[in-house]
Amino acid sequence: MKTGWILNSGRKFGSKNEEKMLSKNWGFISFGTKEERIEERRIGNNTYKQWVKFNKEATKHDNIYLYAKGIGIIATGIYTGKCGPMQENTNQIAPNWEERDRLSIIYINWVPRSAPFKLEKPPNFTLSKYVGSFITATSISETESNVLPYATAAIPQISTQAPLPAI
Repeated sequence: MKTGWILNSGRKFGSKNEEKMLSKNWGFISFGTKEERIEERRIGNNTYKQWVKFNKEATKHDNIYLYAKGIGIIATGIYTGKCGPMQENTNQIAPNWEERDRLSIIYINWVPRSAPFKLEKPPNFTLSKYVGSFITATSISETESNVLPYATAAIPQISTQAPLPAI
């Protein structure tokens, strides 16, 4: 069965993080400030726990989709197998977040979509995993039909893009 991940771009803070992620082939996950001590929280599926799960379970060449809240999937990508440590947002690595916020950079070879792909059931988490079968439809490219989860029965026309690059 195919495995993949959806990374929420955090658009509620603006689109500058998305632009930087796509231009640098990065993905960001935020852990808040040191004072919030998110890594010590035992309750809930916070971003730290999502990141730990990703580091344990993600494998090189996993599919990753960049999701923008209210817009849909704006890019598809392939995980390079590299994920950076938790670090402070010095020099505005993630321009929409405060410098005192902590984050990790996930290295992804992105292919931006020419049109967003709406999801029927958008993810509730910053970084979520999916496993299962995927939709097949003539209105999307063969590459996308093998990897896009949560699709609706009525899929809008989407321009076909070249296959994702090999790593």
